[in-house]
Amino acid sequence: MSKRASTSTADSPEQQIRHKHNCMVISLSEHFDPARKNWDALILHLSKFLGPVDLEGKDTNFIKICAKLMAKGTISLGSYDKLYEVICLIDVRPANIIQETSDEIKAIQSKDKNKR
Repeated sequence: MSKRASTSTADSPEQQIRHKHNCMVISLSEHFDPARKNWDALILHLSKFLGPVDLEGKDTNFIKICAKLMAKGTISLGSYDKLYEVICLIDVRPANIIQETSDEIKAIQSKDKNKR
């Protein structure tokens, strides 16, 4: 497991997946912050999926935007294709975080499926 998002083997697969997701979002939030130059590009590309109410405001941040993307079904645990596409347009390095997390979640899901 990744050092970035290790989980206990005692955790259920659902807990492990949620933990991986949360660690990914926190890690990505370090790359995308309203104070950084890439923020406007992120907001512009995400406007394809979310409206101005979701993307603007003094307390808007990457973590809240991801929660809104989840609520609208644009992304889900382990399914980040649309977010990955947007992030790739801005910076491939954080996009790698999404890919790594997706792979880790798929491995957890596969392992859980094989247990049943």
